[in-house]
Amino acid sequence: METSILATVPIFADLDEDALEKIADLLRKRTYPKNKMILMEEDEGDTLFVIDEGSVKITRISEDGREVILSMLNAGDFFGEMSIFDGDARSANVVTLEDSEVFLLKRTDFLHLLEKYPKISISLLQELAGRLRKSDELIESLSLGDAENRIALTLLRLADDLGIYKAGKVEIESL
Repeated sequence: METSILATVPIFADLDEDALEKIADLLRKRTYPKNKMILMEEDEGDTLFVIDEGSVKITRISEDGREVILSMLNAGDFFGEMSIFDGDARSANVVTLEDSEVFLLKRTDFLHLLEKYPKISISLLQELAGRLRKSDELIESLSLGDAENRIALTLLRLADDLGIYKAGKVEIESL
């Protein structure tokens, strides 16, 4: 397997080629068609996922059936890390937005990697802190902002997550 995708994943980016090759040997590849549920909230979680190709959305479903999109992830992003650490059930759903390929890394292998390569732990903490900050900003906006501010924040978040910069503008493809 190519290690080039691993080098783009924030938690593995600081590792040398030898370490990336060892990690690559532990990964298993899965392909999912568009609109396929990869994970369901409350499922048992023992796997970390790294997106090789495609994109996914992380969602929660309210009791009345409304979907809330928490995040959208693309190639080089990862998900499933919370259950890896605490052993609890999945906290959200993950659905493909397009045909996607992901790499799977089992919990036992990942925990062993954290012991062997401490740089992964540091990078993971930085990534999780960034995600927590984004969540805090979203909560603040939704609870304190008016409708206009909430819409603006949502557009900015979509531009950040899915935007493609072309000729000084940000384009967001329709979902």
